[in-house]
Amino acid sequence: MEPVKSTWKTYGQITLKIGAGFFAPAFVCLILWYALKVLAFSILALVLGINGAMWLVLGIVFTAFASNELRKLDSLRKDGLSYNAEIRRVKHNIRWIRIGSLLSGYAECCYKNQENKTCLVKSTPFILERGLFFQAGHQPEYSAAVYVDSRNPRKYSIEIRVADKTKDQYDFDYR
Repeated sequence: MEPVKSTWKTYGQITLKIGAGFFAPAFVCLILWYALKVLAFSILALVLGINGAMWLVLGIVFTAFASNELRKLDSLRKDGLSYNAEIRRVKHNIRWIRIGSLLSGYAECCYKNQENKTCLVKSTPFILERGLFFQAGHQPEYSAAVYVDSRNPRKYSIEIRVADKTKDQYDFDYR
């Protein structure tokens, strides 16, 4: 079982690559402007540089959200209470932007706490790979663990794991 991909981390990596893609031509235009003294190259370098900076800032913000989420999960894994959770439903989030075959979604899980009360929790957004949750007739094995702060039960983090697809997909004969 491997953990699902975080939306913040994946979108952060994508936006950082887009930002770097804008900065490279901006740097080339800046060099051409210094060499040829053509005003169009300076305007193009400025526009591409501002656009690249915007994408880089957005990528840094997404990456900061991902590291904060991971830090919270690690601290609750060490110090908090751990419960196995049942995933009630996995719902894709329509409000998020779909990039290629990447869809974001969240899981609604329930677990029984120490007082034997059933608690319903919602995960942070994560990446749903096309076909992983949406294929008819094929339901992959997935599980969830909820880590709850012992002093503040409203502070929790959910770790969702999916079975490795290559092991389920192929049956190798190792004779």
